[in-house]
Amino acid sequence: MTTRAPSEDRRAFLSLPTGHSWWYGENETAELSDIALEEFDPGEYEYTIGLDDDEAQGTLSIVEALFELTVTVTDEDGAPIPDATIDVGDETVTSDDNGTAVFDLPEGAYSLETAAESYHEGQKSLTVDGDESVSISLEYPAVAVFPNWTGNCVCTLEFVEVMLRLSFESLYCLF
Repeated sequence: MTTRAPSEDRRAFLSLPTGHSWWYGENETAELSDIALEEFDPGEYEYTIGLDDDEAQGTLSIVEALFELTVTVTDEDGAPIPDATIDVGDETVTSDDNGTAVFDLPEGAYSLETAAESYHEGQKSLTVDGDESVSISLEYPAVAVFPNWTGNCVCTLEFVEVMLRLSFESLYCLF
């Protein structure tokens, strides 16, 4: 952190209560880039700015930088999945008709979890350190097709397994 001390040719200053001060001479311009804002935690900072014997106070607000994370949810064939639920950190967003959801997140590591009706859930770990786009593909559940009197019945294999187990248990009870 650079702190300039006052001298004969330094007559303007900017001071923060954190102990940081910047002094400027008659022909110097105070630039916000002179202050390493990344060294400050997000919050409100009272400041004093002065020229010769005049001073003014104000508040400097430093907010946490947020980055845009765009998540696109597709099926195994690359088709978008609308209405998928996407959890990233503490935020939950539903995908639009294009399978897209947008989050505004601070820098950090996140776990992305996605769920959509008729699909297996998806998970992905990612690090956000700038605006990013990620895609996640959800798999179809395994299905079985059975012909019946109304057409074809499409069932997940988990459902067929449960029905077969129940059928065998019922047969066992008969004997």
